[in-house]
Amino acid sequence: VKGHQPYDFDRLARKLAEFNIERAFHLLEKLLTLRDQREYWNTIYNYRETEFWRFLHEVNRKRSLYTVLSLALENPDQCFGAVLDLEEVIDQERDADLLIEFALESDKHAELVCWCISSGRPGFWPIAFKIFERYQNNSEIRNMLERGITQTGSGHFIEGPWSAHLQKRCIEIENTLNDSLTPAFARPWLEKIEIKLSNQTEHYAV
Repeated sequence: VKGHQPYDFDRLARKLAEFNIERAFHLLEKLLTLRDQREYWNTIYNYRETEFWRFLHEVNRKRSLYTVLSLALENPDQCFGAVLDLEEVIDQERDADLLIEFALESDKHAELVCWCISSGRPGFWPIAFKIFERYQNNSEIRNMLERGITQTGSGHFIEGPWSAHLQKRCIEIENTLNDSLTPAFARPWLEKIEIKLSNQTEHYAV
């Protein structure tokens, strides 16, 4: 696939979806399970949200999200890259209910959702709190949520020194702790992360 072909494929798939949504979802499943298909035509994200994916998501938010996440559970070697792409286009505010529902099915489901969410975008905290409430004794999930707090998203570059970025994350946590809507069960966890990031900020600032 060269030149404008990915764009042409995307538009063609979008037209297919308009006429036959079932075939469109089957196409999505097929493309996601093709090894290295993202190198040729990225179905979900190609420096911007694709028309095909956006249409599927508008028609059926749950089915589109669950298709990607469920296939990643079944075929992690082939489909995990799609989860990282999903992070770039997901609407954490609008899709919060679906992401929480999926995450609460099992710890493996929760781990996948953790890869998709980031505090760098609106809507992170309600999802993170629900996951933490259910899996707060799972160290792997706690670490993945902390990654979501620390990072900005896989496709976002961090400008300036790392210490300045960590300082911003500390401010974000402090603001969250000062929010009356922040649940009591999450406060000790957030306080520990804030202390850890504060220490790292001082370390990298030297």
